[in-house]
Amino acid sequence: MPSLVLPIEELDPAVVRDWLVSDYGPVWDYGVRAYLLRDVGSYVVGNYGTTIRLFNASGVEDLIDRLSLMAAYEDPVRKKAYLLIKFLALRGYSRLGHRK
Repeated sequence: MPSLVLPIEELDPAVVRDWLVSDYGPVWDYGVRAYLLRDVGSYVVGNYGTTIRLFNASGVEDLIDRLSLMAAYEDPVRKKAYLLIKFLALRGYSRLGHRK
């Protein structure tokens, strides 16, 4: 039986469109979102092998430096990377967002 799981690098924009359908219909930029997801997937697999290794950073700045190399997290003030860390920390997935 063939696997139903495809590598994220092969993610089809139509799949992303179907994921992001709401009461108002699909999002308009699902192709861009698919590109960003594929970029994250190929970067993580190529450089870390797993997301666990990506997040095994020495601190917040180290993780932000890692994330900033992906198209989805490229922004001069690093807002998206900080938001991801805050989101993960508030849900108990990471201790990186907590200051001592």
